[in-house]
Amino acid sequence: MAFSEIQKRKAAGLPAFNMPFYMGACFILYITWIGFAALGAAVGPVFGNVAAWGFGMAFPAVFLVLLRGMWKSFSASRLWFVNLFVASAVYLTVDGAWYVPAGTLSGLLSAYFWNGRK
Repeated sequence: MAFSEIQKRKAAGLPAFNMPFYMGACFILYITWIGFAALGAAVGPVFGNVAAWGFGMAFPAVFLVLLRGMWKSFSASRLWFVNLFVASAVYLTVDGAWYVPAGTLSGLLSAYFWNGRK
């Protein structure tokens, strides 16, 4: 969405950044987020325990589908494996949610060392 807007503006000889476009997109996304969060808070208790319906697998399934769409090759995905290994190791050895920043930092550092020096 944003990339095509930038290309159109460059082709028309306009500056690439378009503040009204981004403000409009942010406003719509924010209102949608807040609206559906409120709807979920209002309607959610009616459903009770959704884990009984098997929705516990919904998030991992969506995540795996997104990963599959981004898969290019094994060598391009080695950052994912570094992140997975570090986050898993920290999750198993350290109390709390420190596996999230540890996995993030390991992914950033491995991306820098493998791809950043070109």
